[in-house]
Amino acid sequence: MNIISFNNVFFGYDKKKILDGISFNLPKGTITSVFGSSGAGKTTILKLISGQSFPNSGTVTFDEFEVSSLGSNKNKLYNARSRMGLLFQFGALFTDLNVFDNIAFPIRENSNLDEESIHDLVKIKLNAVGLNGIEKMMPEHLSGGMARRVALARSIALDPFLLMYDEPFTGLDPLSVQIISKLIKQLNDSLGLTSILVSHDIKTSLEISDRIIILSNGKIVYNTTPDEIASTYGEKFLEFFGGVTSNNKSKFMQSIGL
Repeated sequence: MNIISFNNVFFGYDKKKILDGISFNLPKGTITSVFGSSGAGKTTILKLISGQSFPNSGTVTFDEFEVSSLGSNKNKLYNARSRMGLLFQFGALFTDLNVFDNIAFPIRENSNLDEESIHDLVKIKLNAVGLNGIEKMMPEHLSGGMARRVALARSIALDPFLLMYDEPFTGLDPLSVQIISKLIKQLNDSLGLTSILVSHDIKTSLEISDRIIILSNGKIVYNTTPDEIASTYGEKFLEFFGGVTSNNKSKFMQSIGL
């Protein structure tokens, strides 16, 4: 069963073409990483899924919603978004709210739960990301890794069907990257989520992904599994990673853990 479907999607601004008729599906329960050079349309895909942008043509479907047609139906778009979670690049915590209120914010905005229930739910979400007892801390006192985990707790506050990650590993030290990547995998499996990652951290993303999509010149040049990439080493895949050639691909693939 697919939770996301792109069908012949074109998107661009004025004369600048970003996505050129792409089609793909995200099967339920999987983790998919999207790679591509800067400006290739990786973040645009997340915006099209969440209805922040709409395609020039083609359809984008999430669950039972055709998101691409909801621009004029704010109630349905709001309902669709309530089933999604998004981990922003660098976390994007509200700097004037403590950890508790950051995580409680989407719950208060989207439910009628009393404060006691919200308190219990926030503690459950913090426990899910391995953070307990920090509810009163302010974002400025958190390490980069802790802030990213608090943001992850906030993104699962409403028990979404889909989690989207925009560069989840950027700016983190190696230990924090390892912790966040394990959490992405654990949460996806334990909560029955579907996840899509936009990332430049190739090695870490491949370790936790079920599928990978590579964009180039507005097209999908690869939509496959990490194992298939490791066994085929197509030239376009190698070129994407900085001019890797047939002569040096063995050393390169070893360097990224394949």
